[in-house]
Amino acid sequence: MIPTVTIVGIIVGYTLAGAPLVETVFAWPGIGRWAALAIVSDDVAGIMGFTILVGVVFVITNLIVDVAYAYLNPRVRLG
Repeated sequence: MIPTVTIVGIIVGYTLAGAPLVETVFAWPGIGRWAALAIVSDDVAGIMGFTILVGVVFVITNLIVDVAYAYLNPRVRLG
């Protein structure tokens, strides 16, 4: 069960990181397309906002995965 939780956490990160490419190629509206347009138009605030958002999502995802480890395997202790 632990490897499954790890893979799900990694997939969440890949999904968010791949959003700009997919949304630009298929012309879907979304935050990925917004980030791609910010990069093309040199919108520094937009680029920084997207970078911070991706970083926060990665941190929260890793936190959720760590808590799930402790819940699924009691031998793993927090602290």
